[in-house]
Amino acid sequence: MDQAYIGRQPIFDKELHTFGYELLFRSGGSKESAGVIDGNAATSQVMVNTFLEIGIENIVGTGYAFFNLTHEFLTGEIPIPFNPGKIVLEVLEDILMSDQVIASVKRLSDQGFLIALDDFVFGSEQEQLIPFADIIKVEFPAHSKLQLENGIRKLARSKKRSARILAEKIETEQEYQLCRSLGFDLYQGYFFSKPRVFTSAIISENNLEALLILKKLQDPNMVLKDLEELIMHDVSLTYKILRYINSANFSFQHKIESIAQAVTLLGLDTIKQWVMVLLFAKGNTKPDELIRLALIRSKMCHFTAKLLHLSSLDKYTIVGLFSLIDSMMECPMATILEQLPLEQDINEALLNRTGEIGEILSFVIAYEEHRVEELAQFYQSKPAGVAVAMQRGFIEAVRWSRDIIDA
Repeated sequence: MDQAYIGRQPIFDKELHTFGYELLFRSGGSKESAGVIDGNAATSQVMVNTFLEIGIENIVGTGYAFFNLTHEFLTGEIPIPFNPGKIVLEVLEDILMSDQVIASVKRLSDQGFLIALDDFVFGSEQEQLIPFADIIKVEFPAHSKLQLENGIRKLARSKKRSARILAEKIETEQEYQLCRSLGFDLYQGYFFSKPRVFTSAIISENNLEALLILKKLQDPNMVLKDLEELIMHDVSLTYKILRYINSANFSFQHKIESIAQAVTLLGLDTIKQWVMVLLFAKGNTKPDELIRLALIRSKMCHFTAKLLHLSSLDKYTIVGLFSLIDSMMECPMATILEQLPLEQDINEALLNRTGEIGEILSFVIAYEEHRVEELAQFYQSKPAGVAVAMQRGFIEAVRWSRDIIDA
C-alpha cells in the first residue's frame, strides 16, 4: 500500500504564534523510494498529498499553507487545482525573470493567492515582483547585519503595498531577537527547539514550581485523593481541567463540578497526562509549536509502542512529552531529570536515546524529520504494515495536538 508523505516547517509571527507551514516534498519511507524527482512532480505530489490524501486541515489547521511553485505552475502550463483560501504561493529564487513570469505573478495575485518571494536577494531582478508580493523571504545566514538593515530599509521605501518580511533559517532565539529588532515580521526555522546555553543551570521560579508538581505526579503510589489535592492548590489548573471535561468533546448529561468526578470519568492516568501538558503550557513564553511538537511526540511514542505490543505504554507517553522539556524550561535535560524521580529507563531514553523506549523516541523523531535511512532500518526489523499504520498515527497525533492547543 502506498503512503502519502508531507514535510512541513512552521512559520511564526512576532509573538511566536504559528502563522502557517511551508509544505515540502518528502519521498517514501525506504531508501529505494528516496530518489530525487523533478520539481514539477514534487510540487504535484505535495498538492495531491495535502488536499486529496491527508487533508489540508490535518496539516496546517487554520494556518496558512505555503507551496513552492515551479516555472510551469507559475505560468499556467500546469494548472493550480485549488482555490486561493489561505494559500501562499512561493516564487522560487531559481525562476528566471521575464515579462511572462511578471504577468503570471500578477495574475495569481489578482486571483486572490498570496505571493511569497523565496530567498529574496536585495538588488536582484526579484525586485520587479515586489509590487505583487505579500511576503518577502530573506535567508538570514546569507546576509550580514548591515546588509539586512540596508535591505529592509530599502524594502520599506520601495514596496507599493504592505508586504511582510520573513527571516528564513533562524536557528537560535538570539537570531530571532536580532531579526525582530531589525524589523522582520515572520520567522522560519527550528530555533524554538534549541534551549539557550547557560553558564550555570538555573531553573526559574515558575518552572521550579511546575517541576515540583511534575515530580509528585511521577509517584506510582499516587491515588485519587492525592491528585485532587495537588490540582486544587492551583486554581488555574482546576479551572482548565473542569472546563475541558465540560466541553463539547464529552457531552455529559450533567455538569462536572469537581476534580474527583473528572478523575473518575477520565481516569487517573489521563488526568495526570493533562496536568503535565497544562504545566508545560503554563507561563511558557516559547511558541505554541513547541508544545504542539511535544504533544505529537507523546502521542506518536504511545501509538508506536501500542502498535508493536510493548508494555508500560505510559512510559512512552511521558518520554515523548518530556523530550522537549529542556527547551521549554530553558535548562539542560540532565539538570531537570535530577529533580524528577523518573525511572532509569526513562532517563536513559531522554538523555541517551538508549533502551527500548529510547529506540521508539529516536524513531518518532526520525519520522518527524523524515530521515529516510533511519526509518527504513527501523521498518526492516518490524512486522509488515507498521509503516502504513504510522501514517494514520501521525495524522491522529497532529489532529489531537491541534485540538488540545485550541482548547
